Amino acid sequence: MRADKEVIMGSRGPMPVAGSTETARGRNTYQEPEPPDAEVVPPAWLDGEALAYWHETAPPLVAAGQLRAVMATPFAVACQLATDCERLGREVAAEGMVVNGRANPKARLLRDARRDLLQYSRAFGLDSNSSARLPRKAEPAKANPLAVYIARGGA
Repeated sequence: MRADKEVIMGSRGPMPVAGSTETARGRNTYQEPEPPDAEVVPPAWLDGEALAYWHETAPPLVAAGQLRAVMATPFAVACQLATDCERLGREVAAEGMVVNGRANPKARLLRDARRDLLQYSRAFGLDSNSSARLPRKAEPAKANPLAVYIARGGA
């Protein structure tokens, strides 16, 4: 393998240490950088409760650099799944786990929607483990006190 070629692999191995250079650079190096002013807007097909969920959860993710314009559609699917889980949860609670002597089919739909939501949530770093794998915005370097002292002429 050539040393100048970067190999892209899955997320195997130990979790990177928070604040390490690996965490700062991130593992998703295959994604093209976006212009910093690219606005993240919900897709036109997203409406109702899912759109409200988008407007509630997207701004902090955009500010943290965890949601970019190219991720709008997968994030919209996650928003739809979140509202589906909420709706199905209410319906299963009202109807019960057993309906007419059989397992409520909505309970299975709820289980599957929750599983899928967890997978999408990991993609956006919404749990502590996956959050450590995502690149972070570079924090401004703190001024070195010695360099500041020297720059002032030692006074």
